[in-house]
Amino acid sequence: DTVVLDKTGTLTVGIPQISFTRTAKGVDEKEMILLAASAEQHSVHPLAVAIQKYVKEHGWTTPQHTDSKTIVARGMLAEVPDFETYKGGTIRVGSKKFLAESGVKDTEGLIDSSLAGKNLLYVARGTKLLGVIGIEDPIRPAMKKTLNQMRRYGIDEIVMLTGDSKAVAAKVAQDMDIDAYHAEILPEDKSNYVNKLKQRGTVMMVGDGINDAPALAFADVGVSLGGRQTDIAAESSAVTIHGEDPARLMEALELGRRT
Repeated sequence: DTVVLDKTGTLTVGIPQISFTRTAKGVDEKEMILLAASAEQHSVHPLAVAIQKYVKEHGWTTPQHTDSKTIVARGMLAEVPDFETYKGGTIRVGSKKFLAESGVKDTEGLIDSSLAGKNLLYVARGTKLLGVIGIEDPIRPAMKKTLNQMRRYGIDEIVMLTGDSKAVAAKVAQDMDIDAYHAEILPEDKSNYVNKLKQRGTVMMVGDGINDAPALAFADVGVSLGGRQTDIAAESSAVTIHGEDPARLMEALELGRRT
């Protein structure tokens, strides 16, 4: 009676693209993008993949970092040497929260109300904000239709979980007519939400990523959706759907009920 959906790669296609960039005075787009790409070089996070794709499309070469570290649920921290005609340094790429916690200030007022509800990656060198990268991840075609079919089939509550900002989550929840959402949550919190929902119903959790694995395992029925899902997500779920078509979720529900 309850369906919990991860957002990135489940509700959305999971192939984010850079939709716009905004840089501080005296900073080239190329400089900001390449510093971000260098910091994110070994990350398989969908947002990192979007940056790498953009670099490739422009025929640029990502400079090698000397050191990089993933800051869980915040972003990447890297040391990038000088390259081409640009300056390197301590580079941070990630959420607004991550940069604020690191003492980075938006002295030029790059972030304004026009960016509300957009998915943003912030790029800083030392404590200077170099710019923001806007990233879009389109909703899966036929996902809304599938959710409507689920409701007709007797699913009472549809809940979305995401690490994205509240503004981004609110917009998706509104577009998709989702009953409730929890935003800016850490991977380990996903399983806590699933456990809470289990106390008042039978929960199907749908996810794809490595950080969905605990929630998939805790749910009454864990479903991993999509051709790109990780081995661990498939391993910890009860149902694995190898296609990208959300209509298969309805097939799984119907099959379960018939069985």
